[in-house]
Amino acid sequence: MKVKVKHLFATFVLTLALISTYSFCTNSAHAKSHSKPSRPEQHRDRDYHRDRDNHDHKFRPRNAHEIAPLSGLYYKYRVGELWGIYDETRGILAYPQYDDIVSTTTDFYVSKNGYWGVLSQLGQIKVPIEWESVKDIGIYYAVSRGGLIGWVNDSGQIIQQPAYTYVEDINSFLFSVCTDSGCGLAKYNGDIIVQPTLNGIIDGIDEVKYSVCNDGLCGMINIIGEKITDFKYPEFTKADHNVVYTKSYGNLGLASAVEDREIIKPQFEKIEPLSQKGYYKVKKNGKWGAVGYDGTIAYPCQYGPLEINRLMNDYPQANKFISDDSYNYYYYKFMEGIYYILVYDYKNAKAKKALREVLSSENRHQKLKDAAQKIVEMYGIVIN
Repeated sequence: MKVKVKHLFATFVLTLALISTYSFCTNSAHAKSHSKPSRPEQHRDRDYHRDRDNHDHKFRPRNAHEIAPLSGLYYKYRVGELWGIYDETRGILAYPQYDDIVSTTTDFYVSKNGYWGVLSQLGQIKVPIEWESVKDIGIYYAVSRGGLIGWVNDSGQIIQQPAYTYVEDINSFLFSVCTDSGCGLAKYNGDIIVQPTLNGIIDGIDEVKYSVCNDGLCGMINIIGEKITDFKYPEFTKADHNVVYTKSYGNLGLASAVEDREIIKPQFEKIEPLSQKGYYKVKKNGKWGAVGYDGTIAYPCQYGPLEINRLMNDYPQANKFISDDSYNYYYYKFMEGIYYILVYDYKNAKAKKALREVLSSENRHQKLKDAAQKIVEMYGIVIN
């Protein structure tokens, strides 16, 4: 009897051991089937490997039919008819799925079925692939549909519905826009500053002056669309306070930036501002001279660069043009201030205060008041 009990007890223990073993194996297999891969998917992909032959630890797509550089460490690779992107250090960015890929300084333009969008360097779609064309304009993207152009932000949100035949950024906040009726200026948020009725594309000279060129001649407008000059200059190169440099056949001249007046015709090889306000150092036939804001010749072009600087230090009329033409000078400075009001933050307290002071002062020039009033009306600014 004792033997039988002992035998039954041994059988019971063995059965428990077998059940425990079976349960452990089953649970292990179940857990193994649900466990996450220990390495990223791209590292296990059969189409993808490190180039160990050269020991450079760079990734290469194994089955690529074609590889072409994009920018930096990025490459596009083709499998069949479709393109993907990989990074030599991080691996596959996008598997082959695009008809074409074009790199920019910060992103990639990608196309599918004839439409374009923007892919980030992290492999995320920034602008949906639904546009006929995509082009970066400052911090935005110009997009087209039905032959018309608008723009979206870097999240793909439509800021301006396609409505223009031409869009180009003047700076990060202002766009030159054209329709069949003409060209104008628009803010980055789509607000029109200058109606697109001008006969020529608008380009920036500086923050507050823009050139409008047509049939080989250019004129100027300011930030609120006021005409400064007629179409009579071949080209504007840059601005310096209240003058602009004009250019014709490689020679430079000067024109007023606040009124329709040519200061001196293009005839110089080089023009540089002097420390004496209202005077400019000019170079002609390899020699230097100096001219004033009114076009008078202070010194003819017959001196060396250091000698003309010394002569101008003792020039008795220095700084006279600022006092003689103070209105135009300060009108330009006011327009410069308007630029920052319009473009950066036209609702801030300092901007409102500046506009309020101009409009309420009895001593302000009427043209200055008119400009301030136009800004208030254009943007609906409440300054009280």
